[in-house]
Amino acid sequence: ESREARERERQWLRLQTHGELDDSRLVDGITGSRAVYMRRGEPDSMAFGSVQKAPKRITFVMDISGSMYTFNRIDGRLRRLQEVAVFLFESFAGFEAKYDYRMVGHSGTGPQAERLVEWGRPPRSETERLMIAKKMEAHAQFCYPGDHTLEGTSQAIDEIGRQAADERFVFVVSDADLQRYNIDVRDWNRIL
Repeated sequence: ESREARERERQWLRLQTHGELDDSRLVDGITGSRAVYMRRGEPDSMAFGSVQKAPKRITFVMDISGSMYTFNRIDGRLRRLQEVAVFLFESFAGFEAKYDYRMVGHSGTGPQAERLVEWGRPPRSETERLMIAKKMEAHAQFCYPGDHTLEGTSQAIDEIGRQAADERFVFVVSDADLQRYNIDVRDWNRIL
């Protein structure tokens, strides 16, 4: 209720051509500017900095396939993916009202083989973040072979489209061997 009331609250509108003289614009007035007044009114809802009514929604589709686990010994790709996930968790902490995100893992087991983070339930503690990182590694170690990058991307786009949002983003991380799994890049472009 209080948020709704604040949205309708009148504010000081600056850079006006009539109203009360804005003390912070005196020098501009001396140099000839006409927009040196301010007055009370309702802000333009389309103006920059307006109130965000719905959160920006973001889906992260992470590759937690067997190849991530296998090649982790060589190039550390799974470890780096886990670090990216924790970095994302920490980056969004405290911004839950502006950003709502979810994270799914795709592998040969399926396009949403692991639902790592659900809408509105980000990991709040270091322990929860660690558990998600361990879940990613355990799944990569024991999942079925194969790739569901295209299906995971398509499902993420469909799912995020059903959510009310200010803006929507889908980020896909995959180490898919396109030739091995007979994936045509044009198919992925059609999905995007």
